Amino acid sequence: DYSNYLYFKVLDANQAIMGGDYETAARLYREAVDNPGLEVWMEESEREKLVAFSRYRLSLIYLITGGIELAEATRDELLSAQPDNIYAQVVTLLWDAYQREPSLQSACEEVGRFAASHPEAAEVLADFGYGNPTFTADEVCPIQLFQ
Repeated sequence: DYSNYLYFKVLDANQAIMGGDYETAARLYREAVDNPGLEVWMEESEREKLVAFSRYRLSLIYLITGGIELAEATRDELLSAQPDNIYAQVVTLLWDAYQREPSLQSACEEVGRFAASHPEAAEVLADFGYGNPTFTADEVCPIQLFQ
């Protein structure tokens, strides 16, 4: 069902990407980025975190679907708008790894190692109450999409 909460928009996008529905995921992540009317679930500071995460995931989706120019533009959007966010580091790492070896599986493995050593990367979606799904370092870059 439709929700006007930013957090649930991102959860729906996460579910779509894991199901391979990249078009829906991209649309939902883009709405999370572009719709300031979406309500916050717990506190206003979550908006910056979830928007940065959504920009990162958009860049990942565009890499998955071969939209390199869109992926690069979205990466640049994140780096320009939110350079101090942990996801600016994550998207840079993803791109650097992908440019060294154009394998999304290898790039995601590198992102996963980074997320494991930087818990704030997973905390973006981890603390929304016990009734909501958890989020782990392994989910930052869902490597199972490429196996």
